[in-house]
Amino acid sequence: SGEIALNLESETVNKLNAFLDRVPIAKAIFMFPRTGVNALKLVNTFSPTSALGLAFGKQKQVLKAVTRDEKIAALQAHGIANPTDAAFNALRGEYIGRQLAGTTVTMGAAMWALEGNLTGNGPEDTGERMRMQSLGWQPLSIRNPVTGQWHSYRGLEPFDTFLGLVGDIVYQGQRADSSITENLLQKVAFSVTANIS
Repeated sequence: SGEIALNLESETVNKLNAFLDRVPIAKAIFMFPRTGVNALKLVNTFSPTSALGLAFGKQKQVLKAVTRDEKIAALQAHGIANPTDAAFNALRGEYIGRQLAGTTVTMGAAMWALEGNLTGNGPEDTGERMRMQSLGWQPLSIRNPVTGQWHSYRGLEPFDTFLGLVGDIVYQGQRADSSITENLLQKVAFSVTANIS
């Protein structure tokens, strides 16, 4: 589908494209605006925070729909011309499944990072980061549990946002007391949503 291919048209994409037409130099930062915007929207549908009422867009419309008219409007927003209860329940189930998948990825990534098998961006200090890299540390990488080799996960949308943020939170949390780490892990999903919306 267009959602998975990250090429859906949207008002956000149209506004960003209009901005890029007015300010061409910004194209260096936003090289593929449709893909980027759609990736962020897709990532958000997997966010555990959407279960806490922090969903937005079409997902929010589906999760908050209660009345028959709200359900029909939510289905029509998804391009479903023949709204039925079965279609609505399937769509709602898909979003809830994404929330569960997002929670699983976030918690699994946190456990993997705590065991030293997932890295984020590392320290803010460039000198410290370069020293770590000279000792073999790799940013934004995950260790293969079978071979022990490290592999970069950069560009593996939609999960690179989650993995990088979790890796960073675990890294920073290990530099402080555990209560800060626990608090940060609870807020990781919210941070993703806040940073990309």
